[in-house]
Amino acid sequence: MKTTSSIPFITLQAQRTEHATQLSEVAEACKACSTALSKTLNSLRNQCVELDKSTAAESKKAGLVEQEAALKKDLKQTRSLKSGQALRLKGHARIVPMPSRSFVKRLLGIGQAKREAQAVALRERHGLSDHAVTRVLLEKTLSGIQAKKGAIRDGIFQSHADKLRATIVTAAKLATLESRDLDSLHAYAKSAVDRLQLQSTFVDSFECERDNLRAMQKTASDQWLRPLQERQQTLDVQLRALAQQEKRNERSGLLASARVTDVGATHQLQQKLKELQDRCEFNAVYHTNAGCNAIQGLVEGRRVTVSPSAIIDEIQRMHGDDTFGHGAAKGKAPLKAGAAQLTGSVVNQINDTCHALALAEFRDGTRDNVTTYRQAQLSESRVADLRAMAGTNGLLRPTRFLSTSDNKEEILAYPPDRDERLHCVRFTIVGFSAMKTGSPWQVSGEGQVRLYSTHSCFRVESVRKEAEGIWQVKLREQPVNADHRPASLLRL
Repeated sequence: MKTTSSIPFITLQAQRTEHATQLSEVAEACKACSTALSKTLNSLRNQCVELDKSTAAESKKAGLVEQEAALKKDLKQTRSLKSGQALRLKGHARIVPMPSRSFVKRLLGIGQAKREAQAVALRERHGLSDHAVTRVLLEKTLSGIQAKKGAIRDGIFQSHADKLRATIVTAAKLATLESRDLDSLHAYAKSAVDRLQLQSTFVDSFECERDNLRAMQKTASDQWLRPLQERQQTLDVQLRALAQQEKRNERSGLLASARVTDVGATHQLQQKLKELQDRCEFNAVYHTNAGCNAIQGLVEGRRVTVSPSAIIDEIQRMHGDDTFGHGAAKGKAPLKAGAAQLTGSVVNQINDTCHALALAEFRDGTRDNVTTYRQAQLSESRVADLRAMAGTNGLLRPTRFLSTSDNKEEILAYPPDRDERLHCVRFTIVGFSAMKTGSPWQVSGEGQVRLYSTHSCFRVESVRKEAEGIWQVKLREQPVNADHRPASLLRL
């Protein structure tokens, strides 16, 4: 798209540039806060790790860790026993009810002394008093140990609370992009410090707090960035619309200066061209030698018949006899029916509509110049004509569809058969009106082919001969009406 330089566009573009700078600065500030928050959160996590280590070390030093583990192990064995039932330690490992399972032993008091010794062993195992050990007592003892561990944890935590609170204040300040006042930051830090004591470990609590701070930062960033991003999107839309309108005005002026009139409605022409091409399977037929030769003959006004069977046979020769087998069989009938409908009238309608649509899209700014390539052999007199037209206002018009390719290397890879009486000419064509073609049965490796209609006109920009004797010709399309007949015309 050509850069427009109107006052409204320049003004709007300046606003967009200024806004983009502001958005970039805010985005950088948010990114810097995010990076700083990550470092602060790492520091907070390290503090929580140290608190957990200190708590574990103090609890172990007091013997609470081993006591807790032993109580949990023994309680696990008593889950199926009654809560108030007296217990004893049997065989240094098993926790069983105090009474013997044997009715006879209970009746005669056999082994009573041994069972009482086992009950004493269980009490000593957990440092209990002379009371009978029950599941309730074990649970109460476990709670007491856990309370002692909690007290140790709370004491260590309180000794580091000020440092934790200061770190959280810094993190909250960064998470809110420094938008909160100091009082609210301290209030948040106080509640955060309280939350750090809720989980079984400080690291677990930290992970919850980290997620909370990250969510705060995202909310704050969105509040800063979203309005700016939405404004930038609005400016971009306005710029594109203004540029498109100015492009359309510029193109309309160009067409008017070229005396191009009666440019049709784009959408209607698009529909018409598609209907015409689909009706006669134009693209698929053109990409066969038989179909291409027949179509070009019809364009030139010759009485030519398009042979559906010849087209089908050629596709099968190129791609195998089973090309239309299995799932592809349904493509054969439409291709034959379409080829049968290719008449001079239909081809001429496609030719006319192709050019009219190109002018409409060029005017609307939705179609721009593209560069394509073509290689041919021309006579000495034809080359002389091209050289004479170079740099002049003379126009070159094709007498048939002018086939070109987007791929220069592909054109060079398949040179025309050399004839010593003819010159090899390589065209570089810059134009807008060529229509794309393609086929499901296209030769493998064949690039995008574009066809210029017989209404296209080209100015010869330059003609030069290379060392190896090949002529390089540059053509540039000029917008003209379909019925334009310049005084100086060379048909290609």
